[in-house]
Amino acid sequence: MLCWCRTIDKPVTRFFGWYGGGVLVDHYFWFIITPLLMTAALSLGFARLNDLTVLETKILFNPLNAPSWQEERTINELWPLRPYEFLPERTFQWDRYVSLMIFARQTGRDGQSANLLEGHYLDKIAAIEDDIAANVSFILDADFEFANDTPLNTSQRTIKFQHICLNWYGDCYRQSSLIELLRHKDELEERGIAITFPRANTQGTPIYLAFNLGGVQTNINDTIEVVRAIRIYYFLRADTKEMNRLSMQFEDMAVDYARRKFEHDPDLNVLASMSRSIDVGLKKNSDRAKPFFIVTILTEIIIAAFFAVKWSVGPSAGIQIDFLRSKPWLAFGGVLTAGLGIISGIGFMLCCGVLYTEIATGVPFLILAVGVDDVFIMITAWHQAEERAALRKKPVHEKMSETMSEAAVSITITAATDTLSFAVGCITTIIGVQGFCAFAAAAVFFTYIYMMTLFPALMVVSAYHQEAGRNGFLPCIRADQFCLFGNVVKSVTTGPLKHNDSEKSQHPSSEVKKPAVKFSTPPERESFLRRYYVPVIMNQWTHLAVGAYRDAYRHASLGFSPKWPSLGYTAFQMTIGAISSFRRADLIIFVV
Repeated sequence: MLCWCRTIDKPVTRFFGWYGGGVLVDHYFWFIITPLLMTAALSLGFARLNDLTVLETKILFNPLNAPSWQEERTINELWPLRPYEFLPERTFQWDRYVSLMIFARQTGRDGQSANLLEGHYLDKIAAIEDDIAANVSFILDADFEFANDTPLNTSQRTIKFQHICLNWYGDCYRQSSLIELLRHKDELEERGIAITFPRANTQGTPIYLAFNLGGVQTNINDTIEVVRAIRIYYFLRADTKEMNRLSMQFEDMAVDYARRKFEHDPDLNVLASMSRSIDVGLKKNSDRAKPFFIVTILTEIIIAAFFAVKWSVGPSAGIQIDFLRSKPWLAFGGVLTAGLGIISGIGFMLCCGVLYTEIATGVPFLILAVGVDDVFIMITAWHQAEERAALRKKPVHEKMSETMSEAAVSITITAATDTLSFAVGCITTIIGVQGFCAFAAAAVFFTYIYMMTLFPALMVVSAYHQEAGRNGFLPCIRADQFCLFGNVVKSVTTGPLKHNDSEKSQHPSSEVKKPAVKFSTPPERESFLRRYYVPVIMNQWTHLAVGAYRDAYRHASLGFSPKWPSLGYTAFQMTIGAISSFRRADLIIFVV
């Protein structure tokens, strides 16, 4: 007994047939104006872009329910970071800092960096350490307001390291004492204070050196003989929003200062970094990708306009262009429609307060491709409606009804599945993925809305231009007044065509000379697909081969894991058995 189930495509087809042939054509002006006004209104959300942008990778890519958050809270409770009682060895982490990694440019006999304990290296390192702490500063913005409980002098507008450093009762923690220790290494050892590694002065108060020294070589009694790299830290406060903001500004200034001043030092390589180096690197990558969006739009416009041109190639006439049915400007409007959908989607999410992440920069590239695909579906459906109307002249209402009923089903299903897929990603606990999926889902949704309103309205305008015999490239002239590569209007003849009453309201003249298009046979590309490709993919043996290949690949991939060979073999057997019992219709569904 067969079960009958009503599919959703029939109601969708009827709805869009009614919509395209009635409301859309009669009121196409409002379907152009309304999306433009919506885009202008929703684009105001970009004013909140800076406030809603999150750059910290720890927040973006750590799941909200990860155990690390609870562990971090526990550690901070047991080993709190006190800005006035700071020692690196007393805490597990610090939020803001600037780091300098220093090593010699010259190499020793062994091919490695020279020993920093020799020559004048330590003198230069001490000068660099003091230079950063003393000379790096920045002036507060005019609109900067101090907090009520700020420890800073509110009349002080120039911020230096000493104002925002982590300190020990007023003395900023610095590595200057470590450098002095290494500079007087020989004198201290003569007095019985051994500079050993990883801890110095083991007989008195130990000094931990492994935190700052790299490439260390020692002798038999662990006394330091060679140091190839030194790491210097400048620890900054981040215990309040005010201090965190000031510390981030100091980080940027210090890193920029170190790179500019010490990049070409003849003796030392100075590599500057900060707590936000990864975050800033991700943002720079994103910023480098943003200009390519303009290039992508221009490329999409060129490609779309090129393929929207109706070409024909013949042995006698050569290359011909149908200036009447070519629609490069309509393809251009389709790309802009997709762009407006992207702007509206992202702007809407920003208005709703959704956090923006730099990985969401990839959303426009993705959605633009989806929108351009919808454009070609719509244009192709229009040309097919014209071909079906070759024997009987149809009004714009009827052709738009056929176009929308033909194209809207596939576009609707694709948009629904894409939106649902991205919306499902919003339930993840990773903020970076949440933001990307939210912006992508909104962009797909608004692109679909505009593809069903704005772009069909532009198609109506293009259809009226075509009915009036206007050139597809230059609508200000008629199609038979311009030729390229010879006589390209041989397939266009003019004659009187009567309009129905609905079109009389749009055009006062009841009888206008308009082109009657003579359609030729399908091009060779379409003939190949119809004659050869479709019969091959509909063949039962093709279905069996595709199914067997897919499951053989699955079985081979599962077989690499010691836990899965039996499962992969069982799945392979079950699939082959199921394929052998499929009916022809089932096989078609299986391949699709």
